Amino acid sequence: TNPRLILENDETFQISALRKEKRYAERIEKIKKMSKDPKQKVTPKIKKACEIAECLITGTGRYRSQDGKKKNVIIYTLFVGNVKIIGSNDAKDPGLLLYSSKGVRLDPICITGDDPPKTEEREARINEFKNWNPDKKKYGKILVATLGSIAEAVSLHKNEKGEAVCQDVIYLERGYNAGQYMQSKYRVYRI
Repeated sequence: TNPRLILENDETFQISALRKEKRYAERIEKIKKMSKDPKQKVTPKIKKACEIAECLITGTGRYRSQDGKKKNVIIYTLFVGNVKIIGSNDAKDPGLLLYSSKGVRLDPICITGDDPPKTEEREARINEFKNWNPDKKKYGKILVATLGSIAEAVSLHKNEKGEAVCQDVIYLERGYNAGQYMQSKYRVYRI
């Protein structure tokens, strides 16, 4: 979904960034070309996932839910780099979903494997998502997470009040770990 990520180290998959080596002349040209592209230049698939998520949380647009209600949405990805590109709250390098297409600040919640499990900050982010009520807010909430970070360990079925948390999930890409996919799938009703 994002060829640019080969320019970065990926600790999850223990893959080093693609380097310029003289013996790989064809790599050098590809690396030069990708290095010149701004980080905001993303693939159509990432743009479409962001568009769908925005429609679902606002209850408007082409991809809104059938009932027109605002929803909470999870975007699962395999790569930490994609979480940062989509959901970063860094003002210097904002994620694609930090602001809506209308300029409203959305503040997506991001969780990756870099966040140690059972820490207060991580639990606070999960609870913010679980207890976000789109009916009482201007928009629904977006959670952008790596599949391995919460798919198997976090229950998103219901919040503390017994309300459904999230029924809409976007899988940016799929991996070969069917267990993570099945665990995440059973936490929602609609994909």
